[in-house]
Amino acid sequence: MSETPTKPPRTRTGLLQVMAIVVAVFAFLYLVWPTPFIYHRHQGEIYRVNRFSGAKDRATGDGWERVMEPKLTPEQEEAVHRLFGG
Repeated sequence: MSETPTKPPRTRTGLLQVMAIVVAVFAFLYLVWPTPFIYHRHQGEIYRVNRFSGAKDRATGDGWERVMEPKLTPEQEEAVHRLFGG
């Protein structure tokens, strides 16, 4: 009588697939989303805009230079002062 090859247990295969999906999701969340910046190119200059605060920076040879301060609502200002003092 010939023996048929044994298959790996279904639970092990399923567990490996679930683990691979979880690792892929966490890698995506950590490396890609949500980035706080949107990057724009305008007249040869590179700008980044913070999606949350609205602050705008320009790329220079020495790093990023702030060109527009964030515009916060009064509620946001209050929250910043509660968190960081001042």
